Amino acid sequence: MTATPNAPLPPPPSPWLASTPGAYVPPAPWGPARASSSRLVALFVLLLVGGVVIGAVTTLALQRAPAAPRCPDPVLPCGTPGTPTPPPGTGTATPPPPTPAPTIVRPGASLVIPTASTAPASARPSPAIAVNLPQPLPASSAEPLRNGVLWTSSAFGFTVQYNPGIWALDSQAGAAISLSAWQGSVMVSIQGFDPSSDPASLIQQKVARLGDSVLGLTRDTDVTHRPPGRPFVGFRRGEGELLTGTLNNPQGPTTTAGVAILAATDGQVAIVVTVLAPDSLRDAAFYFSDAVLNSIRWPADS
Repeated sequence: MTATPNAPLPPPPSPWLASTPGAYVPPAPWGPARASSSRLVALFVLLLVGGVVIGAVTTLALQRAPAAPRCPDPVLPCGTPGTPTPPPGTGTATPPPPTPAPTIVRPGASLVIPTASTAPASARPSPAIAVNLPQPLPASSAEPLRNGVLWTSSAFGFTVQYNPGIWALDSQAGAAISLSAWQGSVMVSIQGFDPSSDPASLIQQKVARLGDSVLGLTRDTDVTHRPPGRPFVGFRRGEGELLTGTLNNPQGPTTTAGVAILAATDGQVAIVVTVLAPDSLRDAAFYFSDAVLNSIRWPADS
């Protein structure tokens, strides 16, 4: 019997068998792996966006509402009271507030608040209330209030008032009066003239007469010495001059003084007022002499 030789076995399909030396084995395809990575990235983005949205919603839901305003008095209600709403089913509404009744002043000087018969229909009836108002008084012939001594010019009829606690009467005549204060340091003279006299001319005449008692009399240009306003005599507009010079005492010229001369007329009399004071008493002299000037009453005023 002849033995049959064994047939060759096929090469094993196992991949770990050694391949032919020098042969190239291609890598496995990547398609399925790349698709899995894209899905993972998309899922991560969706989860991230969902977490942000959920966090925002949760924050808004947990945010506290603004607290109600606190009342100063816990017993009283807060806010502006409104019109109360009637209970459901009543069919009624709160009536509007009543219109106040008008006030009527009768000729008999009594103030009356009308009742329901005279007030509008929408107003609530109220009893009449009469209030006595002061009656106007007729013109009085009484003399004006005096605040000091009243002096009257017998020649022209004008009057002057002065406070005897401040001013002393130095001299008087039918048309003129002279006052002094501070032991004669301050002088005020008031003199009446014919109504046809010009106030500006009367001032220049007075300046010439003062030349012997006040030396070097010139216009005072210091604005701090000038009184405010315009020159008035007894509340009548006039002319005025503010001067400065040196007092001529028996011992010689020693003290600088201020002089104010004012003049005005009402058509019945012309009045000239002269105020003389040393510089140390200038402000006080002008202050107190102003009350004397304002007290002058003209014949035309009576």
